[in-house]
Amino acid sequence: MANDLYSPDDLYVAKVRLSLSRLGVPGPDLEGALGGLRAAARFDVDVPTASPRREVQLVKTGVKRVSGWYLRYLADQLSGFGGALVNWADALAAKTQILQGEVDEVAVRLQALETRVARLEAGRQPGGDEREDAAQ
Repeated sequence: MANDLYSPDDLYVAKVRLSLSRLGVPGPDLEGALGGLRAAARFDVDVPTASPRREVQLVKTGVKRVSGWYLRYLADQLSGFGGALVNWADALAAKTQILQGEVDEVAVRLQALETRVARLEAGRQPGGDEREDAAQ
């Protein structure tokens, strides 16, 4: 069975990517994701009270005044959490960029090693000069 070749995590990631591609959502854009997180990290408690009916507007204003102190406290707690989450995501993004640079460096070194191994193996072919490659 083909599913035996992949872990459940690999299959889940593949399903999520397929679902996102169907929705037209672009792949992971780190800066865009962080910008969206920053925008959503602050909670606003200024509830709109406008209404075409005067009595409804008065009720909304009264509820806003009565519950405003509690909603402000809750929003401050959530905004603090959102700020901490943004800081954590910034740290992860910085670490990811560092790791990507290291991966790129390792890929270049691996390519150089593969080229050298291929050259050394070619020198061991009949008619090749192994002493020249060994001296390098």
